[in-house]
Amino acid sequence: MEVAIYIILMIMMLSALGIIYPYKPFKKRTNAFIVLVICFIAFGVMAPEADSSKTGKVSNKVAEAKEEMINVPSDPKAKYFVVKNDTRVDGMVEVTTRREGPSGTSFAIRLIQCEPLLSGYIAEGDTVSDLTHKNRPTLSELVDGSISDVIAKYACIKRLPREPLQKASRTIEPVEDGGSSKRARIEQAVRESLEAHQWIDAKNHYQRLVISEITTAEFAGQMEAHMLRLVKPIPASEYEINLQGYEFLVAVQPKKNEYQEKVRFYKESIENSRKRLISRLRVKEDKVEGVTWFKHPNEPKYLNSRSTVYLYIGRKGKSGTPWLRMKIQYTSTDWLFVENVKAWYDGAKETLFVGRFERDNNTTIWEWVDISPKSDQIELLRSIAKSKESILRFEGNQYHRDVKLSAGDKAAIRDVLEAYEIMKGKN
Repeated sequence: MEVAIYIILMIMMLSALGIIYPYKPFKKRTNAFIVLVICFIAFGVMAPEADSSKTGKVSNKVAEAKEEMINVPSDPKAKYFVVKNDTRVDGMVEVTTRREGPSGTSFAIRLIQCEPLLSGYIAEGDTVSDLTHKNRPTLSELVDGSISDVIAKYACIKRLPREPLQKASRTIEPVEDGGSSKRARIEQAVRESLEAHQWIDAKNHYQRLVISEITTAEFAGQMEAHMLRLVKPIPASEYEINLQGYEFLVAVQPKKNEYQEKVRFYKESIENSRKRLISRLRVKEDKVEGVTWFKHPNEPKYLNSRSTVYLYIGRKGKSGTPWLRMKIQYTSTDWLFVENVKAWYDGAKETLFVGRFERDNNTTIWEWVDISPKSDQIELLRSIAKSKESILRFEGNQYHRDVKLSAGDKAAIRDVLEAYEIMKGKN
């Protein structure tokens, strides 16, 4: 259609110019001139549409060029793009990523501490507008090779070229202020970390003051009083968080024996609780294969007991290297023909498994998969275990079913993951 219009306009223009049928269709030169102007206007209206599409493509390429794709071996079916990578005033990094995979597109903003390497989620969502921000994300250690580990290392490496600028800015601080600008920045970082309950970070920041020999007795007293207000209401059974609090107090007031005693007490309590944790696991020996299986007491007794996900541990011999197994099972009165499982936890959504399920039935039906989990699946299970609310969505070829994980199931995942780390550490 557009081609025909262009041909007609061209003939009219040539006629108006007198090149073919001079002026005859228009009778007067004035009419011919008017037609010529109309043709020019018509060409002008039509041309921008074609040009705008080209311009759009160029702009898209420019937009795409701002993002960098990174390789995440633990999630081979998905592509990851770094949308934004910013270094904050406190030296931490905020990195925004986009994931494109079989389950669709999702976005995440992570907060990263580079030394030592820790990471936590600020926000997650299917679109940028869906991102629900957390004011104070909890930072945790990363599993080597996991999704967050790869992204965190990439973000920190990209941040490194800015470091010389920061070092240069320190060297031009006025000598007469005694490094007060630097001290003020670090002291503020200590305060913010305490308020965010990131007490390991607070201790690391405070030790920077000590190493730089710019700490003051006044600030030490303020931080001691502030930490005591935070740590004293915490139940004594919360060994890990109490340990972090009193380790900070030892860093601030190293000569106070009462804080050192508390650190020793909570370290011993953690070690004893770990021993109890291992002893609680049910042990089953496979003499034929020479494998010992360690299972949590909360693990479902049968495949058709309930729909859930759980972990168990295998080990060959008494000193062999342990390994993890993950079992996801679905049971109902009707077949679902599960093809993938998604996990929703505290507003975040990720794919836990994609693939074929085994199936069986009698009076009820049950579908299951039993695999060695990959690092990204282990990381996702850690997040599920720590969440306040988590739901598994079993998706079949036509329908889906949602199952809310109980507190007992989440505790079992936490316990088995902790037991696995303990057993690995002893090998």
